[in-house]
Amino acid sequence: MKIDIFTKDDGPESREALAVGTLLAEEGSEVANLEWDSEEAKTLAQLYDIYSVPAVLVTSDSGLFIELWQGEVPSVSDVRYKANNA
Repeated sequence: MKIDIFTKDDGPESREALAVGTLLAEEGSEVANLEWDSEEAKTLAQLYDIYSVPAVLVTSDSGLFIELWQGEVPSVSDVRYKANNA
């Protein structure tokens, strides 16, 4: 499974989202931090209908949608639960 963290600036919500990603990566999850203006972020945002940041996207290794939080930062335990119970 893969976790993508979308952020736009260095604001408090973006830092919180990145911190969630860091903790999950330390636990062994595959995490990508994506700047909102990057080409990869734009492509994924279009594919998964992401319109606000911060956003946390959980997908399977093959790219199947599992869960999306946008405009809010989920707890580490919420992301971990969705990622491990998909």
